[in-house]
Amino acid sequence: MEHSKAVQFIFSILAIAVIAGAAYTYLPLKEKHQAPKTEVATIDGMTPADYPGWYVFSPELLDKLQKEGKTVFLDVGAAWCTNCKVNEKKVLHAKDIEADFAKYEVVLLKGDFTREDPVLKDWIQKGGSIGVPFNVLYIPGQKPIKMPELFSKDDVRKALQQIPPKETK
Repeated sequence: MEHSKAVQFIFSILAIAVIAGAAYTYLPLKEKHQAPKTEVATIDGMTPADYPGWYVFSPELLDKLQKEGKTVFLDVGAAWCTNCKVNEKKVLHAKDIEADFAKYEVVLLKGDFTREDPVLKDWIQKGGSIGVPFNVLYIPGQKPIKMPELFSKDDVRKALQQIPPKETK
């Protein structure tokens, strides 16, 4: 039994309406697709990153901090990088390691390579890597200490112990 063109049209429209209604009801709406804010608060010329205590990396900022004699830890990762997430969760964002960074007065910089930023790509390649994760401790007057792809708290502590003690006045 064949239905008329009008009945076929009505059922087609009805099917599309049911699919659209179900999609609207059950699929999450992403409100993160807003235009980025052009004005971001800075602290001493540093833009806070997504995680407290971390700041957005730029070669100019790293250069400035090094000229000021500050020790800097750089973490370049990406949202799609599993090893980056493991390093962050198990090591970099652990309370005891955060305390160690604070004890040694290390400035923490974060580079986001999720969209393959050409500036970060160039920096990573100059640092002797081809991709992320890229983690380096920059101690004034010393050769940068590059972390392995997956590293432990002990690896970070061993690197931090290379920082010379602060001179007391």
